[in-house]
Amino acid sequence: MAMNLGRKVFGLPPKFEESASSVRNSYAFQIEQFLNRVANRRGSSLESLFAWGRGVSNEKVELEHKLAVQVKAHQDAEGKIEGLNRALGDVESKFRHASNELHRLSAEKRNMADSHADELSRLIIGHSKTVSELQTRLETDHNIAVDSLVNGHSKEVDRLNKEITKLVGQLLVNQSDNQAWPDDKLKLKFRELQRSIESATSPRHKEFLIPQNQQLGAHLDPVNFLSRAGTGKSHILLKSIIWTIFYEQFFSAPFGFGALGPGKAQKELMDIYFAWRKIFDKPTETASPSGEKFAVFHQDKLANNWRSATFQCINVALTLSDGRKPAPDTLLAKLSADNVNQAVNRIMGVLSEVARLSNSTVKSEVEDDIRRMANLSLEIALQFGVHSAKLRLSGASRGEQVVIGEEFHDCEDGDYNKGSPFVVDLVVVPSLQKIGDGRLDMTSKRTIVPCEIYPETP
Repeated sequence: MAMNLGRKVFGLPPKFEESASSVRNSYAFQIEQFLNRVANRRGSSLESLFAWGRGVSNEKVELEHKLAVQVKAHQDAEGKIEGLNRALGDVESKFRHASNELHRLSAEKRNMADSHADELSRLIIGHSKTVSELQTRLETDHNIAVDSLVNGHSKEVDRLNKEITKLVGQLLVNQSDNQAWPDDKLKLKFRELQRSIESATSPRHKEFLIPQNQQLGAHLDPVNFLSRAGTGKSHILLKSIIWTIFYEQFFSAPFGFGALGPGKAQKELMDIYFAWRKIFDKPTETASPSGEKFAVFHQDKLANNWRSATFQCINVALTLSDGRKPAPDTLLAKLSADNVNQAVNRIMGVLSEVARLSNSTVKSEVEDDIRRMANLSLEIALQFGVHSAKLRLSGASRGEQVVIGEEFHDCEDGDYNKGSPFVVDLVVVPSLQKIGDGRLDMTSKRTIVPCEIYPETP
């Protein structure tokens, strides 16, 4: 019984009852075997051996508890690892989904880029085609407009030539020995100057055609005419500018006193008049008055007689027997030549500036034409002094309302709209008017050549 209990303690299977010696021997043998297994306990007593067994059993329980804790920790770790694996699987699934979406978007981007390139190419081709068509149409319209202007100018030149032929015939009957030109000759010479300016500014001179979207400076177009009328009317503005320059150089003072220029010649001639007047008249002013210095010629017949005689002398002095101008070796000739040169230089400066807008130059023969116009302007201006009547150039202010008729013509339509009122946008050609006769009649007005205007468009 005790043996079976020992075997049970040491985990051995129970055996049947044996003799005491065999049990002792068996027990000793088993103890020896056990001690051999745990050599460090050999020689210990049975009691210490049991104590050691109990310690081993306690250590076993403790180790089993630690093992259980470690197993649980291992299981928890495996649970976390399994959760992390599931999360990793989710992330990998999302990554695969994102990769697939990225591939899809990249494909869409490539398709959109290809589509955009095709559309851009189509737009470029369409734009080029549209620009080409517009350019062709613009050139065609421009050529039609130029042809129309040239044809209109040709008709106007023909009309002026017919009128000049008629006036020349009248002159053969009306011309006298007096240096004062009759009205018909005044009209003839004025029309000749008008025709020369028309020819110089004709649209056929392509170097003077102002390109589209180009504007002249305020010094040439102070009222900004081209912005309203368009560059297709630039020849009209050029005519107005040239007439303005001739007016400033030869007609800035009344009664012929502007013929030698706007400078000191006017004062010197008036000083001569006052010195002459003192010879047979009571003392008057000895110098030019501070107010309207030419007022005396509006009403004084004697003053007008002096003026007419003086300018006839000037006219003779400035014209040789063969009609040529003398060399500037006298003060009078020098004043006249300087004034003509200044007028020519101003007009050439304007034409050169306009030509540069289209990268062109002024033809060499144009200056000769301008000089002939300036000399003709001088001849007409001298007649303003030779005539005992008052001759003047007249116009209208921008924005002023005028009536088409004897005094005003449309620069393009003439008197076609006779009797109709128009508002003036630009004075193109001033009118030539005659006031009285300087002797008995000092007030009646006659228009020899009408003023030409460009009307405002509604």
